[in-house]
Amino acid sequence: MLNLNLNLLPPQKRNTLNYLLNFLLLKDVLLIIIAVGCFLTITVLMSWFLVQEEFANLAESAVAVDREFRSQNMEIAKINKLSRDLNISSKNFEALTPKLLELINSLPNDIKLGSVNIDKNNKTLAVSGLAKTRESYAKYQDIFKNLSWITNLQVPATQLFVKDNIKFDFSAQLKSQ
Repeated sequence: MLNLNLNLLPPQKRNTLNYLLNFLLLKDVLLIIIAVGCFLTITVLMSWFLVQEEFANLAESAVAVDREFRSQNMEIAKINKLSRDLNISSKNFEALTPKLLELINSLPNDIKLGSVNIDKNNKTLAVSGLAKTRESYAKYQDIFKNLSWITNLQVPATQLFVKDNIKFDFSAQLKSQ
C-alpha cells in the first residue's frame, strides 16, 4: 500500500487515515478469501454431484449387463473356478511317470507285479507281486534297493524261506524331492 505523507494534516488525523486504509485493505483481502472459498465450495459440491450421478449410471449399467449376460457370466465364473482349482492342484505336482517307468523297466521276466500303491501324503510305496524263483526274487529285491527315489526298504523275512512261486510284499519310503 502506498504510504501517504500529507503535511497539511495533523498527526492524529494522519494516523486515523492510515488505520482506515489498513482496515479497507484487510476488508478487501477477506472478501477475496471468502469469494475463493465460495468458488471452491461450489466446485466441490458440483463435482460430488457429478461423481454421484456417474456412479449411479455405472451401477445401473452393471445391473443391466448382469441381467443381459447372466449365462456368459456363469460360464466365466465356472471357468475361473476350474482354473483356480487347477492351479491349486498343480502346486505340489510331481511327475510319477519316470519313477513308474524305472520300476517297470527294472522288472525281471519271471516277476509279475500284482499292485503298486504310492501314497504321496505319507510318502510310502507298497509293491506286491509273484516271483517264480527265489533267485529272481533276491535279484529284484537288490534292484529295488538300488532305485534312486526310495529309501528304507522293508521286506518280510518269511518270504525268503519259500523256493518257488513267492508272493512278496515290499514297502519303502519315498525320498523327498
